[in-house]
Amino acid sequence: MSGPIPPELGDLSNLENLALEENHLSGSIPPKLGQLSNLCDLNLSENELTGTIPPQLGNLTGLGWCLYSGPTTGDLARLRDRSNTLRDGSPGAAQFADGRPPQPETGYLNLNSNHLSGSIPVELSQLTYTSGLKVGCNMLSGTVPYPVASVIRWGNLDFNALTRYEPPLRPFDPWRQTQTVAPANLAAAGSSNGDPITLTWTRILYLGDEGYYEISYASAPGGPFTVYGQTADKIASSYTVQLPAQETPYYFRLRTVTLPHTYINYGVDCDYQSNTVISEYTEVVASGGWDPPPTETPTPTPTGTSTATPTATATTTATATATPTHTATATATPTATATETATPTATPTATATATATPSRLWLPLILH
Repeated sequence: MSGPIPPELGDLSNLENLALEENHLSGSIPPKLGQLSNLCDLNLSENELTGTIPPQLGNLTGLGWCLYSGPTTGDLARLRDRSNTLRDGSPGAAQFADGRPPQPETGYLNLNSNHLSGSIPVELSQLTYTSGLKVGCNMLSGTVPYPVASVIRWGNLDFNALTRYEPPLRPFDPWRQTQTVAPANLAAAGSSNGDPITLTWTRILYLGDEGYYEISYASAPGGPFTVYGQTADKIASSYTVQLPAQETPYYFRLRTVTLPHTYINYGVDCDYQSNTVISEYTEVVASGGWDPPPTETPTPTPTGTSTATPTATATTTATATATPTHTATATATPTATATETATPTATPTATATATATPSRLWLPLILH
């Protein structure tokens, strides 16, 4: 069969056994099934049902062994007494060698091997006469309500994402070894200076079946987060990331992922897990921050400007001329020229010229 479960089945008030297992039923479980007050066994396992478990199923208080049930409430009450006697292991009841009573064949709320998600409703604790609660091989998450622990009995919670209930009924709960939960004690060693940052954590109990830890990071504790990568398996307990340098810390979180597996050899009665089960996230942890070194401002180097040295050239010329005229003429022309030149490399050039003419020279004339 395929398609959704007809809600009208909840109108069959005298129905005692509803067995729809191993089909292709889809959609959600009709809350109206909680009206089947005479139902002693409900088996919806190995289908494709989605959504959450309706809390109305907690009204199925008639769930219990169906071997001796009859059409009346009185017969059902005697059945409950019988089942309780067997569960208690009282004298006269068939028992295993270790003192446990035999596991019943009927009287369950069996939702194994579907695609159910969300939490287990605390209302299921009202199923006080059921042989057990079977919700294995789904995607259920959250804490198991403590009152529900008392009705698990021969049922199972295996292969979900459930955390334990507090306080535990027993020091060790075997179903915890098959839960996809977040790793504990996540820590980040390193700073946001661009060097590698090492993440460490305590790996989960459920190491079997293929899966990994998913690592996400952000620049603020509230996100948004980006997936950085994943480990090779669930055995890993550390991972190294390297991100660009920034002054503020990086923030990290992890979650566990278990992939579908078609064969289970754990001694539980859900034959396969067709879901990818994802845990909740760990608490967010931060790397160290980074204080970049101060930027040094270089001291300016003074630049020298050469000053040109002026070149001066001095030229001095002195000329003396005497020309007396008479019968007897004597002419003397002394000429003196003095030149002094200094020529440095640079310019400008200054030239000075001086000319001097001495007074006339008179010679006495003696007449005879």
